[in-house]
Amino acid sequence: MIKSVLITGANIGLGKETARQLVSNLNIDKIILGCRNPDKAQQAKQELTAATGRDIYEVLIIDVSNLESVRDAVKKLTQPVDALLMNGGGSGGSNFNRITEYDVTRIFAVNLLGHALLAEELITSGKLTHTAIYAGSEAARGVKEMGMQRPKLATSSVNEFITIANGSFYKPTNDATVPYGPIKYMAALWVSAMAKKYPQIRFITISPIIRCIE
Repeated sequence: MIKSVLITGANIGLGKETARQLVSNLNIDKIILGCRNPDKAQQAKQELTAATGRDIYEVLIIDVSNLESVRDAVKKLTQPVDALLMNGGGSGGSNFNRITEYDVTRIFAVNLLGHALLAEELITSGKLTHTAIYAGSEAARGVKEMGMQRPKLATSSVNEFITIANGSFYKPTNDATVPYGPIKYMAALWVSAMAKKYPQIRFITISPIIRCIE
C-alpha cells in the first residue's frame, strides 16, 4: 500500500495538480513536495493544504539539475517513501543547451540525469520502497501536430546516447523541442533498464498528454 509520495517539480503544473488530487486517496498520509525554490515551495504547500483541507504536505528542497542538490535531498529524507513521481523537467529555461559541470546540457540534466541519480540514491539507501513513475512525453515518438520529429537513432549505441546527453546529437538550435524528444526517448529506455535492475521496485513511464476527440 502506498502511503507516502515524493513529487519533483511539485510547486506548479502537473506536479502540483498531482499533489492536489492524491489527497483523495485517504491511504496516503504524506506528500513531499520536491521543489527548487523554497519560497515557491512554501506557497504551494499553503495553497494545497487550504485547497484540500488535509495538512499532509512537506517540503523538500531539490534542484534536479544539480547532482549535489539531489544527493543532499536524499540525505535529508528522514523516512523512506513508498512512491516517487519524477515530474520535474521541461525545457530547462532559455539556456537549455548550456553545458553543465556534468558535461551534459541543462535540458538533459533537468529531465533525466538528475532523476536517474535521485532514483538510484533512493533505492540504494533503502528510501524508496514500492513505485517509481517517470513523467514521459509523446515527444519520445514524435508529435506531428507540434512539428516534433520522431527521434532517429543510427546505432542506439552508448556513444550515440552520449551525444544526446551533451547535445551534439542535434544541430545547434534555439528550439527546446528539438532535444526534448530524444531525451524523453532515452528516458523511457532508462526506465526499462531500471525495472530490470531493481525488480523489487515497480518502474513506470507515462505520458501526461490526453487527447480529446470531438
